[in-house]
Amino acid sequence: MTSWLDPVVGVVFGLLGLALALVKGAPRRWSAALMIATGAVWLLGSAWPAATFLHRGPLVHLLAGYPTGRLRGWPSVLAVVLGYLDMVPTIGASPVATVVVAVGAVVGVADGRRRGPGLERPPRTTALAVACPVMGLLAAAAFAGLAGATVAPLALAGYELLLIAGAGGLFADCMWGRWTTSAITGLVVDLGDDAGGTVRDKLARALGDPSLQLGTIDPIDGAVVDEEGRPLSWSDRPAPGRSRTSVHADHTRIAVLDHDAAALADEALVGPVTTLAGLAVGNARIQLDIRHRMAEVEASRQTIVLAADSERRAMERALRAGALARLAEGLALLASAPDDPAAPTAELTLAVQRAIDAVIEFAHGVYPRVLDSAGLGPALTDLARRCPTAVGVSAPGGRLPSEVESTLYFVATEALTNAVKHAAASRVSIRLTIGGGRARLEVSDDGRGGADITKGTGLLGLADRLAVIGGRFEIDSEAGTGTRLIASAPVTAAVGTSGPVSGS
Repeated sequence: MTSWLDPVVGVVFGLLGLALALVKGAPRRWSAALMIATGAVWLLGSAWPAATFLHRGPLVHLLAGYPTGRLRGWPSVLAVVLGYLDMVPTIGASPVATVVVAVGAVVGVADGRRRGPGLERPPRTTALAVACPVMGLLAAAAFAGLAGATVAPLALAGYELLLIAGAGGLFADCMWGRWTTSAITGLVVDLGDDAGGTVRDKLARALGDPSLQLGTIDPIDGAVVDEEGRPLSWSDRPAPGRSRTSVHADHTRIAVLDHDAAALADEALVGPVTTLAGLAVGNARIQLDIRHRMAEVEASRQTIVLAADSERRAMERALRAGALARLAEGLALLASAPDDPAAPTAELTLAVQRAIDAVIEFAHGVYPRVLDSAGLGPALTDLARRCPTAVGVSAPGGRLPSEVESTLYFVATEALTNAVKHAAASRVSIRLTIGGGRARLEVSDDGRGGADITKGTGLLGLADRLAVIGGRFEIDSEAGTGTRLIASAPVTAAVGTSGPVSGS
């Protein structure tokens, strides 16, 4: 039976390897070369008994390096070294050496599958499926030889049939294996998932290469940057065992992939992957540009808030230095004027004093001086003192960033105004706490409740102002239960170490 099967093994390996090498676009030329080599030395062994074991070297190399010929991990390298050593007639004839080579081949293929990129695992699974029965039968025959039994011609025929089936399986996997299509489909799905991470992460998963790097080309100066626009320090050439693949969009290079050379060894994979990567990079650029523009808008809004506070301070100083000072001078002149029963001095003095009080109140509403000089806690206490309704204040000492102090102060002012004018509250509580990197202002009253932030511009404007500095705004105001307003904003460590401020 083996007389005609013996040359068939060599012919099958040779012809399938040649067909694989000649087919246009065949992605596994290393596999083709090793199949041809296996078939050639097998035929040589059929004609020359001294060359009987020569096929084991390229056969083990084919299985351990399938599909790209690249060996991954020392078990694969050791398996191939043992396979080529087994080509020596004195070693190949040893049953012990045969068992070692057979076991080493299976272990090397299995370990290479475990270590290989994700795209290599399906074809390496095919190689393992071929290696296990072929090498298993070879080891079993060697064990039988060690036990003194004669290897039956049927076992040799089975080994040859397994080799022929294995060659057909590897050829079919190379030609028609759908793992590349599956990988591309998976990449399409992954790139469309917003929660899947960065473009680099998605490409790395699809290609099974955790070391993959994605560099995008800065359209202004051509520098290579990451997805967030940070510069990447790449060498002029990729490291050994790695490759770089350009990504184009509209005939313009927009990105570069630095990856394991085996990750895109399949020529059929390069086009779809780079096309999909180009679309993803373009989309990521748009998203990054949107984020940058939003950051610019937020920065502009914060600048406007700070400018408004600066204008408030300037107006308060101008009122005190201008109108208030002149009114004070007029009051002094009235006080120093000689007594004249006919002159309405008392009425004029009272009118000027009222004008002075009105200007002070207006200036205080524009921007309270105590807020600048003493901080938020004393300013809240001063605000409570001037309120016609009983107000309890609890606030720590120390200073906060000026934009946080002014924003929370005006939140408290608006809340007190609403409590007095609209809610008919008889008692208001103001509590300021600082912790966890945030300042939290809580204003509660016992009024009629039913406040709605969407009705009116006061609270709505303050909520918007809080958002500018990264703050949050909450309001709980069911009808008949009073109103509870909470405003919080991020802060750095408070400046100063003075004690708490309280008042009522």
